[in-house]
Amino acid sequence: MGFLDNSGDIILDAVLTDLGRKKLAQGNFNITQFALGDEEIDYSLYDINHASGSAYYDLEILQTPVLEAFTNNTSTMKSSLVTYSNTDLLFLPVLDLNQGSAAASAILNPTTKTMLLTANSTTETPDLRDNNSAESKGLLLGANTSLVDNRFIRIDQIIPNAGAVEDTRLSTDLKENEFFIHVDYRLLRVADISGNQISTAAVDDDNRAIYSVSGGSFIGEPELRDGLTDTDLRGEVGTMLKFKLMVSNDVKNSNTLFTRVGRSNVAHGDLGLTLDTGKDYRIIDTIITIEGTKNGTTIDLPIRIIKVQ
Repeated sequence: MGFLDNSGDIILDAVLTDLGRKKLAQGNFNITQFALGDEEIDYSLYDINHASGSAYYDLEILQTPVLEAFTNNTSTMKSSLVTYSNTDLLFLPVLDLNQGSAAASAILNPTTKTMLLTANSTTETPDLRDNNSAESKGLLLGANTSLVDNRFIRIDQIIPNAGAVEDTRLSTDLKENEFFIHVDYRLLRVADISGNQISTAAVDDDNRAIYSVSGGSFIGEPELRDGLTDTDLRGEVGTMLKFKLMVSNDVKNSNTLFTRVGRSNVAHGDLGLTLDTGKDYRIIDTIITIEGTKNGTTIDLPIRIIKVQ
């Protein structure tokens, strides 16, 4: 991967992704959609004080080097360009992990700054569950997801307003009704908050799975509240997404992936866990990505899978 000089003529540099080359080899390659992105652009470079006048305000932006096209479809643009009919928009909503006191869901572990996901029932001891809640330690149960509890992930769509004393509703044309959840399929699966595993929309050749989630099992609208605390998300709220994570059978039943892409001999104290007895763990760190299908906004969440040695 490299950069292309964009200081002269406009450059069109295109390659097929791994999936595209596979389709071409199968004889069923047909372009039906495309997306545009601007990951490389820093819009703060727009200079209204340029000495040569208005024609040069955006010169530095236009001459910013662009990424050379590459085939790895897991490393492409994270933010797609979108078109809105409402030309009066001043702000667009973002996706945020709701770690507020009223969310009743998992937070990022204060020590590791990740969510901790147990790998099997042996790890999910009563001692671990009773002393490490989701809302204080970010502990999720990756094997026993059917428990009716607050060990789930909640993502809120919101235009933040730190000065707000009450919630307001986001306009209907900006509300997300469907989300994509991207996970490493070697490690993770997605379930609703009742623990029911769902099917993937696709799994690519890099073992990156895409789940498409919609409907009342995953998506709802938070109640409007007033008298918000400092830890609550506040502003114009849209929809909220709730889901659970499960571990794959390879993670649950084998240590191979922990040896290949993880670590061992990690003390429970280094994981920010409270236990009556000292234990060491194997861990794997991974990232999941949640993407709104309407606005194209994304959020990355760090997940640490833990397995008692």
